[in-house]
Amino acid sequence: MGKPDSTDDEVKTADATAAESEETRADAKDDIDELDTAVDDADELDDDDDDDSDDDEVEGDPDDQSPQTALFWADVEIDPIEIALPSGTGLTLRHYRSVEDDDGDPTEEAVLLAHRGKLHLFKTREGLLEFIQSDAPHDLAELESWAQVQRRVAVTDLIAIDEDRYELDLVVENLRGGHDMWEPDVLIPAGEVARDIAFACELDEVLAALAPGSPLDDLDEGLRDGGFMARRRLKKVGAEQASIGWRSIIGKITAAVKWHD
Repeated sequence: MGKPDSTDDEVKTADATAAESEETRADAKDDIDELDTAVDDADELDDDDDDDSDDDEVEGDPDDQSPQTALFWADVEIDPIEIALPSGTGLTLRHYRSVEDDDGDPTEEAVLLAHRGKLHLFKTREGLLEFIQSDAPHDLAELESWAQVQRRVAVTDLIAIDEDRYELDLVVENLRGGHDMWEPDVLIPAGEVARDIAFACELDEVLAALAPGSPLDDLDEGLRDGGFMARRRLKKVGAEQASIGWRSIIGKITAAVKWHD
């Protein structure tokens, strides 16, 4: 029986080893490819998350009150309001206190961030916050909740909700457009805030111009009603007369404003 050829065995062993090495390298390459794919997928997910985050930031409105802010203002019974005048747009604060009228019926009176007939309006939230935290005199300082406002309010709380934003700068132009162009969403809130300012700043001429039975009050009542008879009453209110009356009101309110940055 012949002796085994050691050279042939070594060659077979080397070939097997080489094949195993090649297979190992192939497996390793497959593992690396799978890892690269996983990393790419993870990067794509991160990019998607970033895109979603960016979308959230774009869609979020920084001018909307948060639920926490709304609860804070409800607790202290004060609201930030925004007033647009021909001379600019500003923020201030308003509180309604319950009183009795001359007939003994319950009603509400506006108290604003005002002092000695001057309404404080602020062009920036930061300016309003600085004023709130100061010792400057004003009518709201008499409220029991004012100390709480000074202690807790943040600049992000100084946001007026849509219902508390008043466009007095659009009133005269809207009235000039004629009856068919009159916008209740502009004119009715304008009358409300004008009465509040007139009362808080003791603007007797403005109060008289908007008093019950006056042409501008008839305009207000007709816009609120919206029915057939109301539209007939509105037709009797002259557009020129109404615009002149409101221009006078806005001029007196503007003169009573003390602007702050």
